[in-house]
Amino acid sequence: MRRLLVLLRADVRNVMRDPLLAYLPLIPFLLLLGLRLLLPWLTRMVSPYFPLAPYYPFIVGFLLLMIPLLVGMVAGFMLLDERDESILTAVAVTPLRKAGFLRYRLMAPTLLSLLLDVLLVAGIGLVPLRLPALIGPAALASLEAPMLALFMAAFAANKVEGLVLAKGAGLLFLAPLALVVLPPGWRLVAGILPSYWVTRCFLAIHRPEFGYGISLLVGALFHAVLFFPLMRRFNRRMD
Repeated sequence: MRRLLVLLRADVRNVMRDPLLAYLPLIPFLLLLGLRLLLPWLTRMVSPYFPLAPYYPFIVGFLLLMIPLLVGMVAGFMLLDERDESILTAVAVTPLRKAGFLRYRLMAPTLLSLLLDVLLVAGIGLVPLRLPALIGPAALASLEAPMLALFMAAFAANKVEGLVLAKGAGLLFLAPLALVVLPPGWRLVAGILPSYWVTRCFLAIHRPEFGYGISLLVGALFHAVLFFPLMRRFNRRMD
């Protein structure tokens, strides 16, 4: 626990010193505020022309994905710095070891994403939610954070390339649009991307036809299948 607190304090200092990273953690709260205040107003404005309220679960589902994306970006930039400055190599000779430090570096954004997802999505108050049902899609969404961090550290040569890759990966979060714009027979085309299963699992809370259990299971398997190749690629990059 003492080592964990030391690492957490160091991470907070590093994030606050970096102008790019310091503002990223604020974005989820700004999104929450914007959705909570502006979305009902926008709904009243467009309701004579377009019923926006039925799409509230889908819009909130995007917030569920956006939080791990931002947390994963922060973790990815930190991992890039630690790789380039040979911090991971130095950690290998400490009692924590490289494997222990990597577990912390990947678990911390996962748990932070899970906590923020549950608090912000449940607190937005735009869709009725039961907390036990929210845990599943929130846990699934939180896996996006370490995967994005690993993706950035495994393929980017520096922080500039990491930013480009993070923005490119953000486009993959458009996959859940298939649940709205595509007919049922074509929706599974987007199922090759894990973000699709996160949103499908969340929407299944309100629309049972999406299959809560099967979406959660398939989404977890997809994340596992993608995680281990990313870890191998990262280890090769380190070597």
